Amino acid sequence: LPAGVVSATPQAKKAAKQNGIDLKSVSGTGLGGRITVDDVLAAAGKPIESVSKGSAPAASAPARESPELPDGAVPLSGMQSAVAKNMMATMESPSFQVSRSITTTKFDELYASLKPKGVTVSALLSKAVALTLEKHPIVNAHYDKATNSIVYHKNINVANAVAIDGGLITPVLQNCNLMDILSLSASWRDLVGKAKGGDSQP
Repeated sequence: LPAGVVSATPQAKKAAKQNGIDLKSVSGTGLGGRITVDDVLAAAGKPIESVSKGSAPAASAPARESPELPDGAVPLSGMQSAVAKNMMATMESPSFQVSRSITTTKFDELYASLKPKGVTVSALLSKAVALTLEKHPIVNAHYDKATNSIVYHKNINVANAVAIDGGLITPVLQNCNLMDILSLSASWRDLVGKAKGGDSQP
């Protein structure tokens, strides 16, 4: 720390102010010599309280019967096995994440105008992702170790996760960048319906 700067916890600083204690005169016992509230109370000659004033000892919770919870290994269903295999495969690909705050006023207005026509937020976001991939094709590419090259893909397909009984499935919107928003929304509704009805392949 710079000369003259004392390392102390916020509680210690507050206690020092309340008790008129100069922190420079207190020896810290915390990590790296940091002054704790207990150090200040000790310097002030006050008892160290580990329990807040007025607090009563916690009453013992009554014993309760163990609920019937699953125990042991349960074989995966065909759907769960496929989902697990696909999810593990994605772990082999490098991933990245970009976070940025944006103003969605225009997006909200667009959604409000298209919602009566059956357009969903998922469809709009899928279209936005597809157009972004079209603009930045490197994001839709992969590295081929065998040829030491970057392989680009002209087809832009966007998947969205859909929760179903007993698992998760990710229907794929094929050539998402080429579809108009109404057709894309209709296709998405059809895919979601098939997924929830058990007619889709993971």
